[in-house]
Amino acid sequence: MEYGRTFTPNYAAGHITLKQDFFADVNDNPTVTLTFHFWSGEPSPTP
Repeated sequence: MEYGRTFTPNYAAGHITLKQDFFADVNDNPTVTLTFHFWSGEPSPTP
């Protein structure tokens, strides 16, 4: 995944937007597990 091309974080709102380019690399109907590691070294919380 490439920052800005496939996803964009919105730190103020506390969310990450996945862009169309991300989904272009995903096969139809798969299970996808995402973990984002931020510069702080902390992974994103799992819902």
